[in-house]
Amino acid sequence: MRYFRAKERENSRSAAYQLYVTHGIKLLVEADAFVRMTDFAELIDLKQADKRSGEEIAADIIARAGLEVSKTHESV
Repeated sequence: MRYFRAKERENSRSAAYQLYVTHGIKLLVEADAFVRMTDFAELIDLKQADKRSGEEIAADIIARAGLEVSKTHESV
């Protein structure tokens, strides 16, 4: 478990550094050549984490699908 946590920490730091470097290169090229480039985050489709609770996400999906869910549950 410690190995997994350490590996995840390493991967996240590596990804953050790569994003930092590519963004810096993009800014340098844009400033030098007066062109607009696509951001690396846009290329890899990096999205912000969803901060809603599980119940809110489930309710949103159910509403989008047009489903009806009953709240009754019988114990066996």
